Amino acid sequence: MNSILLVVPEQIQQTATVERWGMANWSAAFAAVLEKRGWLSIDVRSLAELKGVADVSRYDLVIVAWHGDGGPTEEQARWLQAAGRPVLIEGPANPELLNRFGVPAAGDAVRLPGSPALDLIDADIRSELGRRSPALLGPDPKQLVLEDKAVVMREMEFDFIGARHKAMQASDPAEAAASMLISILQVFKRRFERHGHLFEDIALDLSMAHSLQLIQAKLGDGRHADLARAFITRAVQAALARLAARSLTAAERTRLEPLRARLEGDDPVLPEDEQAKLKAERLVSAVERSPDLSHDDRLAQVFPRINIPNLLLAVANMPVGSEAARNSVFLDLRDRFYSPQAGGFRAGGIRDGKFFVEDGIVSHPHVAQALARISGPIEMPHFGTLSRTGFTPRQRDVWDRAPLLHQRLDAGGWDVVAAFAASAEPAVLQRGHCTLTSFPLLSWITHYHTMGPLPEAYDVASSAGFMGAEELLVLCLERLMRQSPRPVPRLAPWPWGFDYALNIRHDVDRIPDPAAFERLMQFHRDQALGVTWCWLPWRLDRDKMLAQHAAGHEVALHSVRSLEKAEECRAIARETGVEVVGEAYHGTAADYWLGAPSVAASIRANLSYSEFAPNMFLFPYAAYPWLEADGSVTLRRGCMGITQSGTTDNLSATGDRKGGLISKLAYMKEWASRGLAVVLLNHPDINFDRLQMTVGELPAKGRLNWTGRQIADWRRRTHQLGQLTWKWEGDALVLTAVEDVVDLALILPATGRQIEVDGKLASDAMLDHGREGEIRLRLSLKAQTPARVRWRDTDVAPGRSQQGLCTVWAALPDR
Repeated sequence: MNSILLVVPEQIQQTATVERWGMANWSAAFAAVLEKRGWLSIDVRSLAELKGVADVSRYDLVIVAWHGDGGPTEEQARWLQAAGRPVLIEGPANPELLNRFGVPAAGDAVRLPGSPALDLIDADIRSELGRRSPALLGPDPKQLVLEDKAVVMREMEFDFIGARHKAMQASDPAEAAASMLISILQVFKRRFERHGHLFEDIALDLSMAHSLQLIQAKLGDGRHADLARAFITRAVQAALARLAARSLTAAERTRLEPLRARLEGDDPVLPEDEQAKLKAERLVSAVERSPDLSHDDRLAQVFPRINIPNLLLAVANMPVGSEAARNSVFLDLRDRFYSPQAGGFRAGGIRDGKFFVEDGIVSHPHVAQALARISGPIEMPHFGTLSRTGFTPRQRDVWDRAPLLHQRLDAGGWDVVAAFAASAEPAVLQRGHCTLTSFPLLSWITHYHTMGPLPEAYDVASSAGFMGAEELLVLCLERLMRQSPRPVPRLAPWPWGFDYALNIRHDVDRIPDPAAFERLMQFHRDQALGVTWCWLPWRLDRDKMLAQHAAGHEVALHSVRSLEKAEECRAIARETGVEVVGEAYHGTAADYWLGAPSVAASIRANLSYSEFAPNMFLFPYAAYPWLEADGSVTLRRGCMGITQSGTTDNLSATGDRKGGLISKLAYMKEWASRGLAVVLLNHPDINFDRLQMTVGELPAKGRLNWTGRQIADWRRRTHQLGQLTWKWEGDALVLTAVEDVVDLALILPATGRQIEVDGKLASDAMLDHGREGEIRLRLSLKAQTPARVRWRDTDVAPGRSQQGLCTVWAALPDR
């Protein structure tokens, strides 16, 4: 039998909760939180599966999750009360259960407003929260704010990075030109949003606005296409307004009025149009004389001196009947001049009968106009829209709604641990071996581990209040466990001898130059760091990637397109010959992170780890809470959730949202002191000094330097129900692992005990008595081979002080 019984509502009750309250019962997936924290000896059962008092009494701790309007019958409530086991009851609870434990309800459950505050009443709990999280909560926290998980989103950018590289890969000129135009749209959209116009020169501004109108006619359907249309409309109106506001000289009027007329639909023939047509006729004539014109420098014989914008415009104006020649010449120019890294045509052209290429990218309106004439339909898929089609509107609404209800309770002789600040009504109560919450605390915490399909890319979400609330719940559970007749073991987050894990995650948005790269590699060697390099699938450097792999680093994916994730992994694997198993989401010109659909795409791509929820960085976790269409909650497995918990980008940032939490060094040091996985994001071409400083400030003793792949593999094999289990057989704790596991640290809630492993007395090398209130046992398990652990009270060993039965999570000291 297992140590912990988690009683969850049946599917029909979960569906009824959605129908009644419009919110999901996320407590049904609370096992994901328990296993994340190292409590792996769990049975998840419904009330219908419990057969009597003896059935409940087999466990050391009972957690009764929120059951909506259902819950235990009077007889089932009697079993739970009579079993005499430590029990946590999540409210709102039904009257039968409350009456059994002597807490009358003072009224029906009501909805809580967003972000209610909890006053921390219990002095011991308050003190322990302050000791564990002084940077996050303060040394003596008086209050926790249950922040509404309001997700701040940002408008997803056009896929200009992917389009640049597809432009080079396309064999069809119309497809290549369409891809190039996506990059141009993004460049000018950013420029317009920054300056309010496209060019400082008003003639170029008007000409570019017309080029955008030509592009607009090629746009397909979808959210990104609509955004592009709206931008073009604003840009055209702004250009016309600038012209109308100016006092023009006669010469300016002569030059600018035809451009205005073209924008407004009169489409006059301009001198540049005539010139482009004449150049096109010369091209056609030359092609007729020499069909292989595009295959060598004979193009230079036609135009001994011409720049690339005018050359492209001439090609685009080649008349009907010369498409084959036009396409051949255009692809030749693409191969000579187009830069997928910069997303545009390089400066240059033909001079003195020879091609030349210069530094810099041309943004002249003629380039956009030429591409618009060559382009086919411009398809701009918006994954935020596509991803939501697989979910019903009700499902999306319920997923986003925080499960916050409150049940007024008569505290009577109970001790109030926390109360709602606005009303002073009890929120968490304790008496004897029972803890009771008046609101769905378990459900609310589990809800933070998931997000539904977002309409736009994730930016930030609140996190500080959630982390404090999870610690409050953990303290309540630990307090209950001290009253258990048997110890309730848990598994340490990392292998024996290590206090926390550090992963350096380089997001390779830009490839560092050779000197910067070697400096980084030397720093990693000197510090023996665990490094993961996340590469964009279209921006690779084979030599650097192979050097990283040879150094023991991980080569991973900086994912761009969710629906193309598997192919993006293969693109990187082809460069290195190494399987890609993990990813970090790219935030610019990418699908980025869109909640549940992104997680599902990562699981489909068979990745070992991904970013389950970017606001969730306490510990990696192995199951994603999922809301089914009928309102029931399940767990999606097959991938590990690991996200960044620190960054070198904005170390001076402040604030209580995620931007501040991952940017302040004090928080990173606190995460390390609490045994978390510190995933430090760095862009390898910048912030080297900040990277050095941050690593230097983090404790070196007890630090596990691992790649993301190593973290995911360890947590998958150890902190996942079904992969590693332990059960009671009489007085023996029997541990079994599906795969070999070396150097587990099993935490037992007391010191001064004699411990045997498989009938042999544990040696001092297998025991760590150095942490208050606990003893750690070092174990290695062979796959499918049970190990039996027994321990009993004995005389206190010399030099060791007797400790009581206690499972409080102490801050991990430096080794």
